[in-house]
Amino acid sequence: MSNDPQFNASPEGDLGSLSSEKTMRVQQLFVKHQLGLRAFILSLEPNFTDAEDLLQEVFLVVTRKANEFEEGTNFFAWACTIARFKLLELLRRRARSQALSEEVIEALCSVEPEPLFDDSRVAILQQ
Repeated sequence: MSNDPQFNASPEGDLGSLSSEKTMRVQQLFVKHQLGLRAFILSLEPNFTDAEDLLQEVFLVVTRKANEFEEGTNFFAWACTIARFKLLELLRRRARSQALSEEVIEALCSVEPEPLFDDSRVAILQQ
């Protein structure tokens, strides 16, 4: 990093540099607890690909909300709470992407379907 003040200046002044330092400390805590967070997420979401995506999303939220984290408190619990909310979002998205519920499918299938076309019309057309 450069010691040139021109490169270290931020639009927020000293507050911006304190904010970025805190963000970096919180990101370091994330890296420290990454294996535990991955295990926590995998215990709730067995699909490895989705679990890895969730872990990345948690990192983004942790980074964005770094200023909200109270240093000296339980980082792992805070990050697990974020992971839980991200998992709930995923479950809601999955539920919305499912076209019809089982009950609706069963109800629709209980009615005898009407033929798409009437054979008598075909016979008339053939004449």
